[in-house]
Amino acid sequence: MSLPRSLPGFLSRLGKSNPKTYRNVGLALGTVWGGSLYWYYMFEKRTTPIFKLVMFRLRSDPRAEKMLGNNIELGRFGHVSGTVTETKGIIDCTFWVQGSHGSAAVEVKGRRDSEIEWHIEKFIVKNESGRKVSLA
Repeated sequence: MSLPRSLPGFLSRLGKSNPKTYRNVGLALGTVWGGSLYWYYMFEKRTTPIFKLVMFRLRSDPRAEKMLGNNIELGRFGHVSGTVTETKGIIDCTFWVQGSHGSAAVEVKGRRDSEIEWHIEKFIVKNESGRKVSLA
């Protein structure tokens, strides 16, 4: 079965050999795919129980509140670099947070000793002016 007329608009252009159209569609799909993978990978790191615990300790610590102010949240698009592996019991990551008084880089390193207990070896908050506070 065939149509007696050509397809309108975009679909008719896809039928012809047009390298620019194929390239643009490929770039758009690749960008969406790559962005989705990046978002999912960061979402996985941010939703692990140990990362939530680190953020809770950061928000409830008076030294961090004095340095960063209230409303401490992830900064810089929520990017978490490093390893956050709940199943292997490893956390070794760096991420940015921001509060009402400024932003800071947080560096966390630790391991899980047993099924329940985590041992945090390094928990450092360093603000933009270079001041460091150890919360471990």
